[in-house]
Amino acid sequence: MPQRDGLRAIAVFAVVWSHWIPTSIPGLSWGHFGVQLFFVLSGFLITGILLKSKPGPGESWGPVLRQFFIRRALRIFPAYYVVLAIAWLVDFEDTRSTILWHATYMTSVYLFLTKSFSSTSHFWSLSVEEQFYLIWPWVVLGTSPQTLLRIVIGLIIATPVFQVVMQSYFPYMEPTMLMPSAADALGAGSLLALAESREDWKRGFQLVQVSACLPIFLILQGELFFKGGWLPGAAESIRETAMVVTFSLIVSQAATGYRGVLGWVLSHPLLTGIGKISYGIYLIHNFTPHLMTWLMNRTPIGAGRFYAMPLGWRFVGFCLLTLILATTSWFLVERPCLRLKDRWGRSPVERKP
Repeated sequence: MPQRDGLRAIAVFAVVWSHWIPTSIPGLSWGHFGVQLFFVLSGFLITGILLKSKPGPGESWGPVLRQFFIRRALRIFPAYYVVLAIAWLVDFEDTRSTILWHATYMTSVYLFLTKSFSSTSHFWSLSVEEQFYLIWPWVVLGTSPQTLLRIVIGLIIATPVFQVVMQSYFPYMEPTMLMPSAADALGAGSLLALAESREDWKRGFQLVQVSACLPIFLILQGELFFKGGWLPGAAESIRETAMVVTFSLIVSQAATGYRGVLGWVLSHPLLTGIGKISYGIYLIHNFTPHLMTWLMNRTPIGAGRFYAMPLGWRFVGFCLLTLILATTSWFLVERPCLRLKDRWGRSPVERKP
């Protein structure tokens, strides 16, 4: 599904745009859109993998769990801990004082409790993903498809309720950082993967996506725009859930393949190449402005002159530096570890000659 990498590229571009060039358009948080799209993609990918590898009645879960966790660890851990170790070694901002939160994938909980945002705060979404990886395999493997369908639908419906309740009781904290607040996006992707197994489920989900969630999202998004970026708590939470279910429709179409101009764009080698290294881009991008300042101060240009340039040129410079670093991470760290997946990430049965 090469177009899935094209969607990853668009999602990560939305994130870096939001962080490097904060938007002033009310209600359009591009970075938030990008992260939610990543969550939907993750739910779709992970649930699909687990459903395809689910053992039959009476068969052990052990080989499947072993395969899943090893392959996830080889994909996620190496680049993450390399970036985290470098940030700790150079004593970047508050990394040393918060290292245990990041190292244990609890950044999301730290931000919920403290609302202390910094250049390492984007690790919160990786924390949510990792917590999802630890819990979800047991749910998928331990339930029938019908029960799993009920669980996923329940999670999607419960998410806006959770957000409203948490915001009411914890107004001075940041509940949107917690994994339950992302359960609708992860659940929408999971429901999409589950619906692929039965035509009636697929048609039913598409009906909900097109006739309910898409109109609700567009109406509330328009209201958010005209109200200057503010909605009442319940309406905002409903908009969020309608948005991620709408995003799952986009992911569904990309999985089967868009046609025409959009299909050409999403399948273009440049976009899919960026999508392939999008994990490294996401890890590194929040450090890029600081690194650029350090580099410019050691050149005749100087950081002051660089930041006096038009915003577009600064954005191009950030992009180039981030792409160089992410590509280096891909070739030196990520790809060598991914090659180990076929050696260590297969079940004992698969490794037999």
